[in-house]
Amino acid sequence: MEVPIPAFVVDVGSLATRVGYAGDDCPWQFHPSFVGISASSKELRFPLSFSEKRRHLAVEPCLYPTFPSASSLSPSPSSSPASLLPSYSLHEDAFECILRSSISCCLSPSPAACAPAGDFCAPDDFGAAGESLRDFPVLLSEPNLHCRALREKMVELAFEKLDVPALYLAPRAMLACFAVGRSGGLVVDVGASSLSIAPVVEGFCLHREAGEWPVAGDFLDRVFSCALTRHNLPLLPLFATHKKYGAGAGGGGGGASASAPLLGSTRPHAASSAAVGADAGAKARAQARRRELLDWEGVEESFLYQSQAAALRHMRETFCSLFLGEAPTAAEPKPAAATGGPGLAPEKAPQKCPLRPLALPAPAREKAFAPSRWLAMLPAPGGNVRSLHGASVALLGSQNALELPDGTRLQGDELSNTIPEVLFHPQAILQPLAEEEAWVCEPAVEAFRGITEEIHAVASRVEAEARKDVFNGIVLAGGCSGIPGLYERLSRELTRDASITMGLKWRLLALPSLFERRISSWIGGSILASMSAFQSLWCSREEYDEHGASIVERKCY
Repeated sequence: MEVPIPAFVVDVGSLATRVGYAGDDCPWQFHPSFVGISASSKELRFPLSFSEKRRHLAVEPCLYPTFPSASSLSPSPSSSPASLLPSYSLHEDAFECILRSSISCCLSPSPAACAPAGDFCAPDDFGAAGESLRDFPVLLSEPNLHCRALREKMVELAFEKLDVPALYLAPRAMLACFAVGRSGGLVVDVGASSLSIAPVVEGFCLHREAGEWPVAGDFLDRVFSCALTRHNLPLLPLFATHKKYGAGAGGGGGGASASAPLLGSTRPHAASSAAVGADAGAKARAQARRRELLDWEGVEESFLYQSQAAALRHMRETFCSLFLGEAPTAAEPKPAAATGGPGLAPEKAPQKCPLRPLALPAPAREKAFAPSRWLAMLPAPGGNVRSLHGASVALLGSQNALELPDGTRLQGDELSNTIPEVLFHPQAILQPLAEEEAWVCEPAVEAFRGITEEIHAVASRVEAEARKDVFNGIVLAGGCSGIPGLYERLSRELTRDASITMGLKWRLLALPSLFERRISSWIGGSILASMSAFQSLWCSREEYDEHGASIVERKCY
């Protein structure tokens, strides 16, 4: 069925949802993939902001993967890779609410019809704007792993609830390739809830060869939270944080020094008294504000958890970066145009492995090795280390520092480099946590061997004739792929060890900015849905009425 453009491109991720018109450079709507459920009326609220305290409001995610636990697997010596793949859960009401609200907001003639960030916006508030959904086809992104039940449910909701005229489902890996101008490649998507590696050949995502693991942004946040709790630092939710009292804080003259006379004053003592009074008033207001922020009565546990996760995510993104070793000399090429392979000139490739923040274990010394010494040196949860607001907590270093909203300063290069090192050497980094944290010992986590080894494993499952095209476009995508140094570190690892790419020439591709990497799947969908050759591939309403939801298996590959 050929349909006119523009169409809507909807990318629903586990953390954020992006909605906009096909052919645009960026989405019009960018909101968390969560809805609020009022305890009194049970109606849905969208969008949500976790920086403001909301009472009696439960939070439900829209789409998220569920990895098998140790109890759900059969007690066999080794589990097959297929048994460790996730299943996907879709909250139908949340899915409908998010799509209807976001699309209707794009169609709204006035910005006043859409609630600003942080305010509540019920789907029914859009009125007649939602009735125009039947005039626009919708391209939906889907996970890289094939899940027929999820696909049919999304198609059913789109046609039955949203009444769209046409629909198409596309894997995120395929869309990420289109975003960098490729029809094939090996997509390394580091998202919030999972890390997936999927090969794409001639515009088709190879679902059976793809792999997915829970070691991603949310996992790194949990590792970071363990380090903070070992220092007895409170893990406050985002809505309970505030700027420390001091100069420039509190607004107006509240931050003025008590010893500084007021300008134009002819009575020094009176001026000093006025400054002291203003200073005391600002302190009293700050204390009252803090008491209000720490009053969590009536706040649902799910809302509290998501607000805490948002605060951890912000701290981890600010504090952590991957270790790159010594800075490259002027003779070394910059990793922005990273390529490699047998034909690479010797002077353009690093001659030795870069230094790492941890002494990783050698096979012969594995039993005697004590990994992650930063974690072993942290005080126990019941230790006598006190957390003072405004204090400086040294985490084995002093150059890299992060100031928390309450004034606490975290310092430590080794900690900031160790946490994202989980993406490359998970077993060595997580070993000290394995005895205390059950989530570290989950089968899907233990099966993850690092990005480079999983790239080799996924590519080895691809037919030999297609491996050359796959390695010629290794695409780095996803919100967590913006960790400082990840692109450069992966490029160095691929250059150092030619066995990862099986001796074939490779090219590492990524969109230039962090925001573009976050929305890479949406950008690819915008490109795909605006192509004239694509217009005959839509799954129409007539085809759905004739064949049902199973039509998606025949028309959307």
